[in-house]
Amino acid sequence: MRKLLLIAVLSLLPLLSQAKVKGYYRVSLESVEVNDAVGTIQNVLGADQFTYPTYTDDKIDIRFEFQPTHIDFQLTNKATSNLKIHWDDAIYVGGPNGVSTGVFHAGVKLIDREQPQTPSIVVKGSKINDLLVTKSGVSFNAYFGRWLYNYILYWEDQLTKVKILLPIEINGQNFEYLFSFSVDWENVKVKTRIIDGKEYYLQMK
Repeated sequence: MRKLLLIAVLSLLPLLSQAKVKGYYRVSLESVEVNDAVGTIQNVLGADQFTYPTYTDDKIDIRFEFQPTHIDFQLTNKATSNLKIHWDDAIYVGGPNGVSTGVFHAGVKLIDREQPQTPSIVVKGSKINDLLVTKSGVSFNAYFGRWLYNYILYWEDQLTKVKILLPIEINGQNFEYLFSFSVDWENVKVKTRIIDGKEYYLQMK
């Protein structure tokens, strides 16, 4: 596939290399399901022309940044108690056929991604910056002698929806946040950057 070949080529570039790629996946948050909570959805268009899906309710604020190989996010704990993110129960649903797959987050060694993950604790009134990578989305390439990250958004206009299930515990009560996003592929030039094997959107041309 053209995009898998692109990953291999980019892996040969220097650590902080830049590349121009064709196509941007504009991801917008459409709905959030979680117990009986009512929140507010916004899809913020940044000065860089990228879209940043956000959600807020009385417990959390969360802002997503969909990158080609992973998902960055910032979560603020607005509750009156500390909260836990249960990574082992988090799920990403993607691909044209809507395949569910487990995820791991920052700080987990790639070789240990299938092992149990310790929940992250976010103290009340504080925030966490983290990322999600699918467990099936990385592999070790013996030829290049390094780990390669696959794209989480692919198949161009065939991909129209993705979902993230993020289980959160607050004061012993579980909240399974199910975020549903729409995906629109745009045929534009985008500058990206490779850092530690992961690809980041940098600038829209």
